[in-house]
Amino acid sequence: IPASRILIRRVGAYYVLGRNAEALHDAQAAVGVLSGTGDLVWEARALHWRAAVYLAMGDIGRADRDYARVEELWLECGQQTEYAYARYERAIAAHARGDLPTALGHLDFAQSLLDELGIFAANLFVNKCAVLLAAGLVQDALADVNAALARIERDRGATIWRAELLHSSALAAAATGDFVLAQERSAEALRLFRRHQRPWWAARTELVQLRCQFAAGQDRPATLLQAARR
Repeated sequence: IPASRILIRRVGAYYVLGRNAEALHDAQAAVGVLSGTGDLVWEARALHWRAAVYLAMGDIGRADRDYARVEELWLECGQQTEYAYARYERAIAAHARGDLPTALGHLDFAQSLLDELGIFAANLFVNKCAVLLAAGLVQDALADVNAALARIERDRGATIWRAELLHSSALAAAATGDFVLAQERSAEALRLFRRHQRPWWAARTELVQLRCQFAAGQDRPATLLQAARR
């Protein structure tokens, strides 16, 4: 069993590096060793990682089946927090296959359970905003992410998550046609992403700004970007 735990930890490292083939190989090996041993916690962890790797590789069906089994194991263990996060990741899988009603249902369930546990998961609201926008519920997306943004600012939460919430708020504001708010939020997010040295997120945020400027009919689209770099 200890060897299987080493495998699971290695899966996590491969996953972060984007080496999905190696991650899947080790995850499958860990699941094979742990299944039927009675060690429900580590079996759930192995399955959870395998589901995450399947999702990263685009195998949504297998990912969802693994997440469903993970939920059963966490419930059997009485691990409510892990159960909520498994449901949250299952929502991401539903979004990936285009099943927006199921994705929203899973997100609402996970959010409700985490609220009961007193846990604020900013990444849940980032993904929920994306699903609501995909469903065309732009006002709901803006209200939901702005409430999350207000909460993280009130609680002085991690700026790494505040930046992503600002980015989501900018996307939602632009979708509602509020380009002034979208540009304000994206400019603030851009400063944080650069401070954190997150170039991929910074590039996405610059794209939001450029789209806002184009939609608003600005003559010089570089103006706001130059101001944000000061």
